[in-house]
Amino acid sequence: MNKYKLGDLKVDVVFKNDNEIRTIIAISKTMAIYAFGGLENCVSIDSLLSGKYGELIVPAIKTETYEIDGKKYTEEQLNSMEVIKCKTLNLVYLELTTLPAWVAKCIVLKDFHCRTNNLTSLQGSPKSVGGSFYCTDNKLTNLKGAPKSVGRGFYCYFNNLTSLEGAPENVGGQFFCIENTKKFTEEEVRAVSKVKGRIRV
Repeated sequence: MNKYKLGDLKVDVVFKNDNEIRTIIAISKTMAIYAFGGLENCVSIDSLLSGKYGELIVPAIKTETYEIDGKKYTEEQLNSMEVIKCKTLNLVYLELTTLPAWVAKCIVLKDFHCRTNNLTSLQGSPKSVGGSFYCTDNKLTNLKGAPKSVGRGFYCYFNNLTSLEGAPENVGGQFFCIENTKKFTEEEVRAVSKVKGRIRV
């Protein structure tokens, strides 16, 4: 793995702490949010870069093919499939403005990541997501096109949201919509989604 370069945030950043790899799932100018043990935590960028939380590392930059459950496919191969079943689907740091057409045919058993792109719409999202749905750090103004339900958490922070229209009707875990153009209330979230877990606005 290559060393993390200051200012280069267009690759999937992770860091090692106590021999455990922890994935950073969103970055702003001042804060980083990372996932570990099913929970999400915030750290300051300055602390992260200082090495306080461990060695910063990055995996290899993704190729033009799409990797799904350890196998690589071309877009042509994926478009030819009627239904695509997978455990986890990662479409991060690809500078996407729209989701590829084949994504709408996906049944994702665990988590779906389309974070850190240039998406302005969630149209073409997977048919179903059994785990968590991450669409953070894009350019979304609403949530039209999102699945009707997700099995675990729904994360849409670091966007340009002015409306929650299109949000999943059922969320089996947390719903995070902090750091958007509009400051939402918990009541507004509950008006559009039945959320079983914590709501963070």
